[in-house]
Amino acid sequence: MNLEKRREQLVSEVGVIFEQQGKSSVSGRIFGLLLTSTKAALTFDEIVHQLQLSKSAVSTGINLLINTRHVDYIKKTGDRKRYFKLSGIELEDVYKDFSENILKFQSALMKIDELNNIEPTPNSSEVEKMIIGIQIFKEFLPKMMEEFKKRTQ
Repeated sequence: MNLEKRREQLVSEVGVIFEQQGKSSVSGRIFGLLLTSTKAALTFDEIVHQLQLSKSAVSTGINLLINTRHVDYIKKTGDRKRYFKLSGIELEDVYKDFSENILKFQSALMKIDELNNIEPTPNSSEVEKMIIGIQIFKEFLPKMMEEFKKRTQ
């Protein structure tokens, strides 16, 4: 398989992963294209052409990626075009956002568990398992971040 076909396959794969996470598959394909591109940044028209998507779909996908800080854009002097590139979001930012969301979810699970202690439901044990899983995850996540920093410095 040639490199271009392999890149196309990986772009589609990233699109599927995004879709499985409840995100836009178009955004995932754009993100995948930027990850696999031999250029540091692509214009809007290059993205439309390479992914063979409508301008509307690409515009919506890019805006979503910009809003979620996956993608940023630059402008070159004398050029009106925007060049889209990976934002270089710091893993610490992702960690912080994820930690905040997991804490909110854990808080909701704890309230559900309190309710289940008063009147058990068929899913009471599943709620308890999720709480334990989150606690374990919270214990290991800081260690993972430390190890990541060591390996990438």
